[in-house]
Amino acid sequence: MFLFYIKKLIRCPATYIAAFALFLSMVFSVVPFPSAWPLYLFQYATDIGVANYFIPVASVLPICYVRHALQTDGAWQFPLMHTSPRRYSVSGLLAACTSGALVMLLALVMFFVFTVLAFPGPVSFKECLYSGIEPFYRKLSGVQKYGIRSLIFLVNGAVWAAVAYGVSSITSNQYLCASAPFVLYIGLGYLIQTLHIIDPEHWIYPDPMQLLLTGDVALQPDGGLLYLATYALTVFFLCGILFHIRLKRRLKHG
Repeated sequence: MFLFYIKKLIRCPATYIAAFALFLSMVFSVVPFPSAWPLYLFQYATDIGVANYFIPVASVLPICYVRHALQTDGAWQFPLMHTSPRRYSVSGLLAACTSGALVMLLALVMFFVFTVLAFPGPVSFKECLYSGIEPFYRKLSGVQKYGIRSLIFLVNGAVWAAVAYGVSSITSNQYLCASAPFVLYIGLGYLIQTLHIIDPEHWIYPDPMQLLLTGDVALQPDGGLLYLATYALTVFFLCGILFHIRLKRRLKHG
């Protein structure tokens, strides 16, 4: 069942359109910079630039496209003849997360090539947007920081694709499915930040805008990696459970 989804996602044009659109949003954020600093430019594009707002949009397009196609032609029922509802739900969730991470990976590779070829001068990983501020990252080399930031980037794509997968079990409207992660990202993010201002001791950890680990959570001893892992696994679990419950109801009531 997982391979069934993956084949459709790889052949899906939305995967490559989304990756290229995300890449363009990253490029748009860093065009004025004069030097090839991959780590600095990557952090700037995904934190200060517009790309961080585009992540919940681009990363969900492939799974939304495939889920809509399956629901439209009724093909979603055929794999259930050969597998259980639980395995169907888990396989779909894994495929959704993989598709979101794949979009991020493709955009990241294109952006890295762009920063190396488009900017003059030698490539340097020493330049860092938050140099000396985050204790955990201070002791790492530039290449190590870039590698960890890349992994964080991929996990973010997987998280929002999982959310879209969960929403797809509630509605067959692909536009609602694709927009729900962005609405959740903006709405919940600003709500939590408002509550955090009122009560600074709490109300920071549910904030989805912290998932790129460029805010307060990055100041933790582990750089916020445990926070990201906990947040992501919680989202995966909830979205998987939601899809499974909705699938069983649909099979029961027709």
